[in-house]
Amino acid sequence: MKKLIFMMVFFISAQASFAGEYINLCPQKPYPVSNGFSQFVSNATGMNFLFTTVAESQMQKALKKDLHSKFDVEIKPYGAKNFLDGKFKSMTITSSQIKYGGLNMSDFKASTLCDYNQVVIKNKKDLYFPNNLVFNYSGVITSKDFSNTISSQEYTKILNKLNVTIANRVIFKVFDPVAKIANNRISMSFKVMTPFLFTSDISNVTVNAGLTVENEKIVFTDIDLGSENTRLNLSKMLPLINKLNPLSYEFGISNTANGVLKVKNVRIVNNNILVDGVFIIPKNYAMNK
Repeated sequence: MKKLIFMMVFFISAQASFAGEYINLCPQKPYPVSNGFSQFVSNATGMNFLFTTVAESQMQKALKKDLHSKFDVEIKPYGAKNFLDGKFKSMTITSSQIKYGGLNMSDFKASTLCDYNQVVIKNKKDLYFPNNLVFNYSGVITSKDFSNTISSQEYTKILNKLNVTIANRVIFKVFDPVAKIANNRISMSFKVMTPFLFTSDISNVTVNAGLTVENEKIVFTDIDLGSENTRLNLSKMLPLINKLNPLSYEFGISNTANGVLKVKNVRIVNNNILVDGVFIIPKNYAMNK
């Protein structure tokens, strides 16, 4: 219970701290919506419930198709007429488990930051955003989630890109990753093959680190290579260690195809990584459905 309360307090306080930073991206009042009487009629006749239920279902299907995970979607409309024009008060997206691009995350939640939002469908296939669509998001990465991320095919591809081959001979290779979160620290171990850093061709490398945010990206901090790696030169290993951080790859995308992803806070509490930030789909952006 204490763990749940702490996590709730962390997310609420963190999101409140950066909400004001992005509120200037929201549309300004007065909002172009129908009057209160029209909204009252929509509520009274059940049109709001009907339209939002259909829209929420379609959004859930689209998210499952694109992100390969199950989501719940809640939309709060201004009224049926406004909703037909793509205008709504807020949208909240939640998922108990996300598996996407090798990333594993639990208890994900994203909510629109603005009080007025709009998505317009053009030519029955294109989505157009007349205003910025700003979400704040939060999620939890458990030790199991982190281990599964390290074991994913996507992370294996990242390791393979680090391999160096000359004349059909592999002279540098990182493989067999193992990871967990213990004592509120990231613990990762690898086998590294190279004749240039070690006395033997293959050596075990253990990395123990904390996490912080730099340039809106999750990076390792307070790195300890462990007593078994005392013969390693930390300054020479740092570039490699930073490349081994899977969270840097998953969260450190400043400009995606659909918008801007920003990491604002990261903590390790009770051996769970708590992360939150904002995702912005920019004004006048259009995308094909």
